[in-house]
Amino acid sequence: HKMSFHDPLSELSAINKEAFNKSIKLSDMTTDVIGFALKLSTLTDGVFDITTAPLLMQNDQIPKHTDLQMNNIGFKDITLEENYIQFKKPLTLDLGGIAKGYAVDKALEIIQNTITGKLQQAYVNAGGDLKYFNWQNENVLIPTVDKVTSLVKMLNASVATSSSYYKYRCSDIYHPLTRQPANFEKTVSVFSESCMQADGLTKVAALLSSTHPVFKQLNALVLYT
Repeated sequence: HKMSFHDPLSELSAINKEAFNKSIKLSDMTTDVIGFALKLSTLTDGVFDITTAPLLMQNDQIPKHTDLQMNNIGFKDITLEENYIQFKKPLTLDLGGIAKGYAVDKALEIIQNTITGKLQQAYVNAGGDLKYFNWQNENVLIPTVDKVTSLVKMLNASVATSSSYYKYRCSDIYHPLTRQPANFEKTVSVFSESCMQADGLTKVAALLSSTHPVFKQLNALVLYT
């Protein structure tokens, strides 16, 4: 709820409205997500970028809360110091490509803390973002772009997928530098210890080769099905 782009009363909406005019204090959760997003932007030289909302708004994929143009994109214009954020120019953030993975991480953490000592296995599945407690030897069904499911062995605790399941060959992922959408010939899945990390990295894998150094740096594996 805090990071919903669609809710005009969310914390994210307040950031988008005010952060160019003044420094905004963030909740710890939103700080965690934006902090990791900026780290991922740095590691990918801007291929992952949470400021691409103008591209999504232009194509009617998210509500048109602002009329920002394409030059209002760029993660380097975000200043995050401790729990305070400010923009150097007008920006609109969209955390839809990473916040769900964070929610999955936190949900499983709560389950584990609540059932300490009794829990043998658990998982949280949030429609494309999944994390296991005791994941070894488990399998997961991943839909292809043609909506045919493929049985895949879990390669780490978390997996996140991106594809064009609902809009054939169309993408909600845009390259922030070229302004072009990802071309989904296959479903992209990323396995990682953190579901937030896997969620964010699916966008990178959709836009770049799986041999990009960021996957090795973050100990993540990419699978195309």
